[in-house]
Amino acid sequence: MFSHAFAAGALLGTAMSPLVCVSAAERSPVAAAEDVVARVTPSAKGAVLFHLNPDQGNKITISGIAGGIRVEASDVRRLVAGYGWYLKNIAKVHFSWNGNRITLPSPLPVPASPVTVESPWNIVFAYNYCTLSYTAAFWDWNRWQREIDFLALNGFTHALVTAGLEKTWEDFLTGLGYPRESSSFYP
Repeated sequence: MFSHAFAAGALLGTAMSPLVCVSAAERSPVAAAEDVVARVTPSAKGAVLFHLNPDQGNKITISGIAGGIRVEASDVRRLVAGYGWYLKNIAKVHFSWNGNRITLPSPLPVPASPVTVESPWNIVFAYNYCTLSYTAAFWDWNRWQREIDFLALNGFTHALVTAGLEKTWEDFLTGLGYPRESSSFYP
C-alpha cells in the first residue's frame, strides 16, 4: 500500500509523509507512468513510451513511434497528463468523474507529426469540501486509485486534503487571541 501511495503522490506532485517516502526507490517516475497506462488502458501497455527530458519545462511532446506513441515531458506528472491529453484529443476516448468510454483502437492512433502541448499553470487544484465529506468518505482503495489516476491524467497537481484542518483553525484563532476553550473544535 505504501508504494501505491508514494506513486500517487509522485504523479500528483504532492508532498507525502516521510513514512510513505521510504518506498521512493521502489518506483521510477517512468515506471509510475507506465503503471497508469496498465491500469487505465491495459490494451496500450507496452505501446506507450515515456521519456523524461528536464529541458521540456512545461511542455509535453507526443509523437508516433513504431508500434505506438512516445510522450516526452520534464516530470512524471506531465508525462501522465500528456498521456491523458493524447487519450482525449488523438485517441478520442472519454474519461470523467461520471464514467469512462475507453476503448482504444489497435494499433494506437498516432499524430501525423509531433504535437507539443504547454500549460500556463504550474498548480492545478482539485476538489472542494463537499467532495471529501459527501463522496470520498466512502471510497475504498480501488476507487481512490481510479481517482488518483483520473487526477493525474487530467493534469491536476494538488488535491484538497482536510485531515487535521481543525487543528490549523484552532491554532490560528488562539494566535489571534481567542481563548483555547472558545476556539477548540473538539468536544
